[in-house]
Amino acid sequence: SGTATLKSGNDTNIIGSQVKGEKVVADIGGNLNIVSQQDRDIFTSKNQSAGFGFGTDKISGTHGSVSAGKTNSEYNSVVEQAGIYAGKDGFDITVEKNTDLTGAVISSEAPAVKNALKTGTITFSNLENRAKYQANSVGVGYAAGKDANGNDVAKKDQGLTPNIGVTASGEDSSTTKSAISPGTIEVRSNPNQDLSGLSRDPEGAVNALGKIFDKKTVQEKQELAKVFGEVAYEEIHKLSVANAWVEGGPEKTALHALVGGLMAQMGGGSFGSGAVGAGVNEAIQGELAKIKDPALHQWASALVGAAAAKTVGGNAQTGVSTAVSGTKNNFLVAVPVVIEGVEVLVAATVLATPEGKKLVDATGKVIGTWIDETHSWVSNKYQQYITSSTYEDAIDNSLPTNKHTVSERRSLPKTGEPNSSVDLLNPDGSVKQRRYYDKDGNADWDVDYNHSDDGTHTFPHKHKWGEDGRGDPE
Repeated sequence: SGTATLKSGNDTNIIGSQVKGEKVVADIGGNLNIVSQQDRDIFTSKNQSAGFGFGTDKISGTHGSVSAGKTNSEYNSVVEQAGIYAGKDGFDITVEKNTDLTGAVISSEAPAVKNALKTGTITFSNLENRAKYQANSVGVGYAAGKDANGNDVAKKDQGLTPNIGVTASGEDSSTTKSAISPGTIEVRSNPNQDLSGLSRDPEGAVNALGKIFDKKTVQEKQELAKVFGEVAYEEIHKLSVANAWVEGGPEKTALHALVGGLMAQMGGGSFGSGAVGAGVNEAIQGELAKIKDPALHQWASALVGAAAAKTVGGNAQTGVSTAVSGTKNNFLVAVPVVIEGVEVLVAATVLATPEGKKLVDATGKVIGTWIDETHSWVSNKYQQYITSSTYEDAIDNSLPTNKHTVSERRSLPKTGEPNSSVDLLNPDGSVKQRRYYDKDGNADWDVDYNHSDDGTHTFPHKHKWGEDGRGDPE
């Protein structure tokens, strides 16, 4: 109430505080600096646990687990905005030098005619508020022999198996703006200064963030996602048996993707990361069912889920968690896809088409076709693997190169840059042939993707230069 008066022959700093009065009168002989301060809250937690047990007599099993978790939370936000707050009689402020507002306000409840700021120069800036957190847990379990009830350990728990939690995360942001209530602003050094970037709405300037992290709530979300996945995937398994759905079929793939996405969303993560991890893992089950080791199945699922989630820019751990949950509680198989004898970790999904099942990548391009006669995938767009060393390593350990290019020529040259490879393309852009050059720049290996001289080769197939005695591929 009453009039608040500020008079100074030097600089005046209002840092994280407020000057209030029905009328505010200020005469500042130097600079006027008004700065809002952000509340800051940082939380970091790490935890580890381990336990092992050895049975005797009827309960002759071995059980153990090791786990580690980490939680990080950071909060920075202006809650109360620094500034000058005038009531119904407005403000009359004179500043000899510069007036600077940093996420701060000069506010008034009075009509514009009662508000006046006269200053030598004026500067202003906003403050960015952010709140984010991430909580994850990883671990392994080991079980063999009998459980606590004397029964054989369940297949899904046998051996050294992964125990990966869904990543719980959240993020929010806002901007605290500098603002001056409507009224006269006189800038003596630059009367025509552009002030269009300065807000004239102090009431809507603070935009404070609420705290989004609560340790107990986050832990409950992660546990809810885990239990939901266990129950949902078991129900999918029952449903698939009742309806005679095949592993990797469109029905199970769609349901696995849905459950995986919901698991991720329950944990506060991305629906897409969980959906693609679980969906890809299920899509390749028909091809992967040949592996019988239950622990290996789950570790392979982890690799597939991580690769799939990262392919679409998602969270790898969430992809791992949803894929492993689907394998552990449903089919329990997952290994890298074998395409014509070459193991490739395919981050893709299966679509049922009138022509048959198609393997598509994250961009929607068809990269393979399922052949019922041979029960295998045949890739028809191998350029999808150009950036992956997996295929080169599978052909020969000496093949990975330092540089890879695409040729515009009709045929590939016999010499090239040492330790490099080059592709010859078909008219549709798919790779027709890839040539590898040795350390001296001479042609070393050719890999043919979709052409053959005699029609007897499978695709892809490789040739070693010089083996036919003519200096040409065999």
